[in-house]
Amino acid sequence: QEQPGRIHHEFRDFRTWKSTFFERIPFIVLNQKWDIRDRRLLSYFSLDTTSSYIRLVHKHATRIDRAILDRSTTNHHGHTQTIEQSIVAAAEWIMDKVNDRGLVGEWRRNPWSLPFQTFQDSLYARRDRSLVNYTDFTTYVEVQALAADALYDMAHLLPRHEKAQIWRETARRMHQSMIHEFSNEDGFLASA
Repeated sequence: QEQPGRIHHEFRDFRTWKSTFFERIPFIVLNQKWDIRDRRLLSYFSLDTTSSYIRLVHKHATRIDRAILDRSTTNHHGHTQTIEQSIVAAAEWIMDKVNDRGLVGEWRRNPWSLPFQTFQDSLYARRDRSLVNYTDFTTYVEVQALAADALYDMAHLLPRHEKAQIWRETARRMHQSMIHEFSNEDGFLASA
């Protein structure tokens, strides 16, 4: 599920991972289904890591050292870019995920992936205790909030960027959609 701008949620090198045989069994079984190559796992199942990455860079740049934006990094394809370029690409990935209702979500693309596409891998259930249909387009309240915050952070961090105003407006719309779409009759936000 790798896509331009998307930040992975797990990298595991099985050559150095200190684990028991029983901890490795799921990875042995899912070797081809999760695209484990050269005894390494690089997965992109989670929807919230891209937003978390932007928020982390924003916090570091505004509180510790803005020069981090000029540092270069090389990805696993050998492509080098600055941290600033990587967060702009990450923001564009988020923008591509926002639907016409102002929600960020996704369909589960890999039937062998974790059912719920968030970092916490929780089970999302309705009041009647039935699980949310994870095979349909799903958005999660924490993904929605983190993505909107990440776009606000981008506009704050790069106020002169040509897309700063669009990021800000999209973030505002996403927050409004979150309150409208996720609020239940008791005044609480639903999880998904």
